[in-house]
Amino acid sequence: MSRNSLCETALSSGIKELVLKGLGLGWLPLSMCYRELESGDILSTAHHLGHEDIEMVLYANTESKTAIALIDHWQKVFALRPAELDGPP
Repeated sequence: MSRNSLCETALSSGIKELVLKGLGLGWLPLSMCYRELESGDILSTAHHLGHEDIEMVLYANTESKTAIALIDHWQKVFALRPAELDGPP
């Protein structure tokens, strides 16, 4: 299983706790729950309900050195072409 984070928010932690307590279903990034899946503490419903690919969109202030460093990082991680970061033509 991949341990690469795709989407984690403060809400993801709360959803994970509710799922672990048996209070319902939740969409969780694999990076946040792979241990629980491997141990059987939670189960994936992907084989019953299917799964959706998600599109990531990056918005950044390109005048910020931090933003430029993050864009460079994500380009390497996802092997994006620069045009894909510019948005629609």
